[in-house]
Amino acid sequence: MLKELKKDVLLKSQEGATLVEFAIILPLLLLLIFGIIEFGLFLFNRHVITNAVREAARAGIVVRIPRLSNEEIETIARNYCEQYLVTFGAGTLNIPLPLLREDESGNPLGVDEDGNAILGRFGDILIVRATYQYDWLFLSTIGMGPTTIHAIARMRME
Repeated sequence: MLKELKKDVLLKSQEGATLVEFAIILPLLLLLIFGIIEFGLFLFNRHVITNAVREAARAGIVVRIPRLSNEEIETIARNYCEQYLVTFGAGTLNIPLPLLREDESGNPLGVDEDGNAILGRFGDILIVRATYQYDWLFLSTIGMGPTTIHAIARMRME
């Protein structure tokens, strides 16, 4: 009888302990889950920015007459980003113009009256750069500020 009474008292004293433990662990669990999702989005967007500058550089180096202007190359990168970025309305994309173009020695090429780089020789290098300020959605609540994603693509003229 005494054993049953002790057992009954022990069981009653532990009622709700699981609920308290769950309440303590739940915020950490949610932070971990949303952190994984957020870093996945960050890495995906970093991949998209890298591919956008790669696509723009590829379009800029392909032989065609006349060559694409800086604005046309920028438009290619922006269209790629608009199509594939997962931003939820946040973030700022910056593709600085004029695009940097170099010869084989790394010397900048000249610019014509329209501001477009003078190209035409095989082996000249086109450099397309982009920065994207990624605003964290959930992790900003724990103090993570905006992060800048940098992407650069260097390709030789064909």
